[in-house]
Amino acid sequence: MDLNETTTTFTDSLGYEHEVEIEYSPDEFLNITSYYGNRPSGYIHITINSNKVLFLNAIYCYEEFRGRGIASKLNSLAMLLLKKYKNHIIHGIYNLTSLSTDRSKENAITYEELDQRARAFYKSNGYNIIDYGDIQKYPYLNTDINLFDELDIDGKTRSIVIREISDPSEETTRSSR
Repeated sequence: MDLNETTTTFTDSLGYEHEVEIEYSPDEFLNITSYYGNRPSGYIHITINSNKVLFLNAIYCYEEFRGRGIASKLNSLAMLLLKKYKNHIIHGIYNLTSLSTDRSKENAITYEELDQRARAFYKSNGYNIIDYGDIQKYPYLNTDINLFDELDIDGKTRSIVIREISDPSEETTRSSR
């Protein structure tokens, strides 16, 4: 893919083609949104601060499109576009209450199920999950961006996710497994 392109496409695991819009301002932000027809199917938003610290603001797949590998495709595309940041670490925070709209449905799933889904997604996409109680093992995280201030004191609802940006050829190998 040409890094100057602002649109591309990908095919989800059911064989449906999604159009992708890319907004990328190197050293500032990366926003990627996918669409199936005229409906958004997913998005990933990453900000880059002046110290070249990358922060995963959101990665999301709309409920009707879940289970098709869309968020994973968006994550892989983001890693490709961010290849100039090889060996940098993306940091993110997830809060289970904001992970999914499933809790508002009649068949609401539990926080434990949401947590299992989130952890499985992040791990399968190359992220490490650091729970509140383990943060002291990673003192460098607080020097890059102030993640500690963003966590709940009880540590029950938020965790940190981190991922090193790898070589795009390594990313292709990982996503095809």
